[in-house]
Amino acid sequence: MRKLVKTILVGCILSGSFLFFFLFAAFYFLHTDYAGQKIQSEINKSIPGTIQWGKHKVSIFSGSIEMERLRLKDPDGKDVIFLPHLFLKISWTDIPLGILTFEKAVFNNPEVQLYEDETGELNLIKSLVKNEESSEETSVPGFPLNVKIENAILREGELQYQTSSDTRIILPKIGIEVEKADLLKQEAVISIELSGGEIFLETIRSQLDSVRLKTRLSHNQLSSLSINLITKNGSHVKASGSITEVFDQFQPELEIEINGEINDILRSFLLYEEVHGIIAVKGFLKGSLANPGIGIVARCLDGDVMGTRVDQAELFCHMDNGTVKIEKASLILPFGSLNANGDMNVQKAFPRGFLSDFVDVDEIDYRFAGSFHPARTRVQLSFLNGTSGIFQSGFEINGKGFSSANRFGTISLESVVENLRKENILEISDM
Repeated sequence: MRKLVKTILVGCILSGSFLFFFLFAAFYFLHTDYAGQKIQSEINKSIPGTIQWGKHKVSIFSGSIEMERLRLKDPDGKDVIFLPHLFLKISWTDIPLGILTFEKAVFNNPEVQLYEDETGELNLIKSLVKNEESSEETSVPGFPLNVKIENAILREGELQYQTSSDTRIILPKIGIEVEKADLLKQEAVISIELSGGEIFLETIRSQLDSVRLKTRLSHNQLSSLSINLITKNGSHVKASGSITEVFDQFQPELEIEINGEINDILRSFLLYEEVHGIIAVKGFLKGSLANPGIGIVARCLDGDVMGTRVDQAELFCHMDNGTVKIEKASLILPFGSLNANGDMNVQKAFPRGFLSDFVDVDEIDYRFAGSFHPARTRVQLSFLNGTSGIFQSGFEINGKGFSSANRFGTISLESVVENLRKENILEISDM
């Protein structure tokens, strides 16, 4: 019996010693350059591009991984992603529960260069997916583990995106922080900060000074959303509120403020550029983007439109269910003031919804009414020397369509002259 116990004890000691030395050897092996090269070789056999890294450090006990000079290159050998330093800390205790938890993730100074070729294929996809794999329609199995991120930080990243056309995005300094993220529950607290950059898209061209975004994703909703954008020329755009059904219908409920030079703002969206002036706008955007509710209160001072000075311009309007209601539109000019109001029904002009590219401007019904008052009540009539009077006019427009071939409607104009006088000859009090 004593011999059996001794044999079992010796066996346990030898087995424990073997297991300890095996773990020590495995731990030591993971730190060697040979192990790193072996892992790189196996990965690179399965992708068209190439993954490389320099020094690496793995701690099985703490669950941490550090890598330096991590690169992803495309099949032509050009850099797609370069990450000088990566640090990950994983919680081993959550893995048996089916959860991969990153207690900490740090990405220092990453550089990402994305390009689309003439076929629209992204270099990142070409680097990771073989052609035969990308062309096959295969079902992607669900990820076997839920992923949680307690804290992830991306510091001073750089992104360049270029297509074969004129589309270009350059963001030289990006900061991102993600906290309390849960992939299964689709939850996260997100903060993004950009410093500088250029965005040249089909409908937007803007040079940025800074962009800040903060929000919380939970229950298919972005709440506590705050966006603050400043252009190179100092124009300021703010938005705050929430967005529901983020992954479905995408319904925003946002308050928006815009302040700055109107030329800078319109030029950013490739709109009419021959306009100058200081603009202040407050508005809201609510409901589905296919049929939104919109409200705008805008004021422009010291403006200029194609050489015509505009001392002040105001617009109060809102849209609901495809009807635009203009409560007030006014212009104060050096030679007088113009005031108008009215409404437009644009619902039929967007039969496929407001997100569709198809717009039929000849299906827009409109009604406008307004008046014009000269700046000086006593206006000298140039064709009658020595004649003066007080002049004002009113107008009303009812119609449908805006194209020259199909528009139709009625225009009525009423003009009033008071105190019409001709020196030593004529005096009429009202006309």
